[in-house]
Amino acid sequence: MLLTERIGGGIGILEIGQGSELDLDLLLSRVLIASERSFSRLGKDFEICFYDDELEAMVKRESDIMKALSAVAADDGSNNELYLQYQPIMDLKTGLIVGFEALARLRAGELGSISPLEFIPVAEKTKLIIPVGDKVIAKALHFLSRLRMLGYGKVFVSINISAFQLLSPDFSNKMLKLISKMRVDPANVCLEITESVFFTDFDSI
Repeated sequence: MLLTERIGGGIGILEIGQGSELDLDLLLSRVLIASERSFSRLGKDFEICFYDDELEAMVKRESDIMKALSAVAADDGSNNELYLQYQPIMDLKTGLIVGFEALARLRAGELGSISPLEFIPVAEKTKLIIPVGDKVIAKALHFLSRLRMLGYGKVFVSINISAFQLLSPDFSNKMLKLISKMRVDPANVCLEITESVFFTDFDSI
């Protein structure tokens, strides 16, 4: 039986005009960025990507988001803030709120509020998702502990977990220690694995 698989490709293009700066390292870096962008856009389709002002702005914003995430991970006392919003989950049969989904949010200096659709991929790409994800877990379990102290011992909290976190060797130990420290019922902790990383290396994961 003949099996075929379609593979994609991409080309990054940088136009160098008269009077352009000829810093070789900078030029090669920009071509590499355009090439990587051409591969990452549509998976197995063939793409051509030009390095232009729009791509330059995207690269700068991604770099700024990475710096904000690094500051959050390092607890450097900056005005960058990682916080959680809790979306209630209702039992339609009883009309009661039975749980909450913890949603990570980032507020970063001059960038303001940044959508998780934007900062989570950067965190995964740079592996900052592991220290940042640890902070999300700690905040969510603290919220769950507060609920328990207020008499809501049966309410659960759902936490989004990246596959990068799940595959880190000490994830289980850290998780169980934190659950014990916060004195929460493990049955009230729900872990949801985000899908994005599965698309990149499904077999390995």
